[in-house]
Amino acid sequence: MIRKQNSNCFLIFITSLKDKGLEAINRGILPFAYILKDGHSFSEQVNTVLMNINEFSQSQPEQYLTVKDGANIARYEFSKILYFETLPQNRYNTLLVMTDGQYLLRGNIAKFKQMLKEREGFYSELRSYIIHTQMIRNIHYDTFTIQFVDKSELFLTYKTIQKVKKYLSRNGRQE
Repeated sequence: MIRKQNSNCFLIFITSLKDKGLEAINRGILPFAYILKDGHSFSEQVNTVLMNINEFSQSQPEQYLTVKDGANIARYEFSKILYFETLPQNRYNTLLVMTDGQYLLRGNIAKFKQMLKEREGFYSELRSYIIHTQMIRNIHYDTFTIQFVDKSELFLTYKTIQKVKKYLSRNGRQE
């Protein structure tokens, strides 16, 4: 059930019964770590597991855009991001459009441009958009639209379409 919510989460099995670890494996539950509550080394085990999680996370290429909003932290999979858009008359929020839905993010588009500046495949030279160019399926110059891999479309102005086209050709991609 938990892995359906987040398939990349770190499950940690904590128990005071030694034989419960094997039972979890037999039920198909494969946690990142097992911690046996024995009273003496519990906090040491927890610290070791947290260090292992940190090392593992840092060794993996980042697959998520992590956005902090107050006490909440949300993660958005890069491979599902289509584009970001400035909301008219709401400069303190940005619309994130993904293959699996739309999300309202707190922060202006400049914040997200800064977060993505080192990330390949995100065109952020437009005033009101950040476009994930690897997700573009087709550009329709006659209707000024970008069609994404999920067949959704983004309608732009002629001038903006020309900027996207120029960016793609500079980066070795013809549309």
